[in-house]
Amino acid sequence: MLVALPRTGALATTDLTWEIPYKYSSSATYPLPDYLPQYLGVSRSDLSSTTKLSISLEMVAEDDAQVTASLEVGEQTINLSGRGFFGRFEQTPLQRGLFDIETDAGVAGKLFLHVYPKNNERLVRLTFGEGTTQPETITFGGEYGNIESIVAQWNDYVRSQAKLPSGYELDGRPITLEPAPYIASNQVLVPVRPLLQALGANVNWDGTTQTIIARKGNTVLHLSVRNQTLRVNDSSPKSLVIARGEGGSTFCPLEPLAEALSATVISRNDGRVSLISQEYTNREKGIFQIVFVAPDNLILQNDTNRSYDLSEWALTYYDPYAESGPLQEFRFPADFVLQPGQQVQVAASLDIEPDNRHVFAWQPDPERGPGQLQIRILALEPGSESISVASLENDFYVGNWRLVNAAGKPAFDLPSVWIPKGSSIGINGKPGEPTSPFELRWPNLPAIEDAYAEELARQAESDRQFFAAVRQDYLSVLEALNLNEENYLIYPTMRTYELFNTGEIEPFNGNAAASRSLMYCEWRLTRSLPETGDKLPVYIINRNGEEAYLALIRQDGSFVAYHLEFAMDEGYCAWLDRPVLQEQP
Repeated sequence: MLVALPRTGALATTDLTWEIPYKYSSSATYPLPDYLPQYLGVSRSDLSSTTKLSISLEMVAEDDAQVTASLEVGEQTINLSGRGFFGRFEQTPLQRGLFDIETDAGVAGKLFLHVYPKNNERLVRLTFGEGTTQPETITFGGEYGNIESIVAQWNDYVRSQAKLPSGYELDGRPITLEPAPYIASNQVLVPVRPLLQALGANVNWDGTTQTIIARKGNTVLHLSVRNQTLRVNDSSPKSLVIARGEGGSTFCPLEPLAEALSATVISRNDGRVSLISQEYTNREKGIFQIVFVAPDNLILQNDTNRSYDLSEWALTYYDPYAESGPLQEFRFPADFVLQPGQQVQVAASLDIEPDNRHVFAWQPDPERGPGQLQIRILALEPGSESISVASLENDFYVGNWRLVNAAGKPAFDLPSVWIPKGSSIGINGKPGEPTSPFELRWPNLPAIEDAYAEELARQAESDRQFFAAVRQDYLSVLEALNLNEENYLIYPTMRTYELFNTGEIEPFNGNAAASRSLMYCEWRLTRSLPETGDKLPVYIINRNGEEAYLALIRQDGSFVAYHLEFAMDEGYCAWLDRPVLQEQP
């Protein structure tokens, strides 16, 4: 699932007028409420396939829009107007709007608008009576609710974004790739020979097999034009788009070739592509060491063969009790350079007087700003370290760095890595594999691994006892419903949300929309809960994922059970609930 935050930005379309039909289909297999509480003066039964909502937006300023709309229901027309946000989600084609609106009769509500420009698909929700006991929502739109349609549009959008870089550079120096790169198959293709030669490889062409053979040290690449594959040394061939241009030049995507020769590829915000060769990466000798004595006490030791300019570095630690705020920041003085063989200490409390040369007191300097490189220390407890390194202004090279935790863990040598501008890497001390390319895991001592295993065992026993206690509650529900426990999965709700989101359980044949709808249904049914002592419900789901029950356990031992049925209508997911047991002793 793709998640993005709203951001200001230019709109992808200037068509800001839409006519949108009511989404309800007369062929639906379930009834909808036959009323609309007093808000609009029409009933649900008045809504039909001829009902439509016409919307027009006037952009007042970037992201700021005035909305006017008319709702046609039979012979009646209801006019609405208001103002709010309309803009594009960052890095998605989706445009969204949220407006505070009012009818001509003075009824206040909200209008939610989603638009996918590619096919002009749109979804609109009118909401009235928020915060009351009878809120009402009317939905307009076509295929937007179909997740397959959204994914297809997203993939089309991403592929359409392939753009030619404004230039290329290798180890900080511009290089020219001729013939010029071009876009094909929604990828940027570059000339193979000049790229490989720039990276230090010898290149030959085998006309008999239609294969390019490139050698650099112990690495041999075979690019088969005939088979459209790349093979590195004795590895299995991998599919690759390889094209022959006019004049006999061969083109393919840049990244696979660069990575095969151990080069780093950085797509910069200015549109250029930077290549960092393995030779450049290995140029720095020695170790740059950061010793974490405590979150507010760091020692930086430069044992490399080059100087480190720390004037734009910021050190930050977390103190939730500080009067000035939880994040305490330190900036090195302007033009402060740590020469080879030197060290510097920064601490909030020191036994010696700071000399502001080799020893600094941890004092904020609000006039200096945030700095271009930020090292943030959130936790140092063995097994749960949390440290991040962020580059705010420029691409930053981290090479030959060693992190030392004074709490007794082994040193951690960071891999050579470039941090693109505006990005960060996180160093996490928890056992296990990283969860993203921007996360590194600090090696764990055997003792910490054992302690972690003991904690997991303790948690498992706690869960066993918890489920045993919960089972006593739902056994009576199963008995009253005449359900065989062996045919059902039981999920106490206080754990289900976490399990759904980590993928540990996938009821309903892995249907994520059904899982989210199930949680929403639980929220809707229980939001009027609880009286003191009432227990949140459990989910009772049959193993083929076709039906579910929700049980509310009351303080006095009685319960109410609801049968849940998952329904689809024109691509929209909905949960239908009906009580199957009233208060039971």
